[in-house]
Amino acid sequence: DYLREQTSGVAIHAWDLAMGIGADPTLDPELVASIWTRLEPIAPLLSASGMFGEPTGELPDSASAQDKLLHATGR
Repeated sequence: DYLREQTSGVAIHAWDLAMGIGADPTLDPELVASIWTRLEPIAPLLSASGMFGEPTGELPDSASAQDKLLHATGR
């Protein structure tokens, strides 16, 4: 569980870094799927934890797993 938690954090921060330096922010789809499978059930609680920002706007049902993950973590 701890390794999964750390991997989630590193992946999300890799996206942050890529966005910050203008690099391709596309994360590995298998990694994203694995992280999202774990976080989706608790997504509504993430911002309440104080560790993540509030999701902004609405996502379409057709949003990618990466978009859903990033939205749930306040990005």
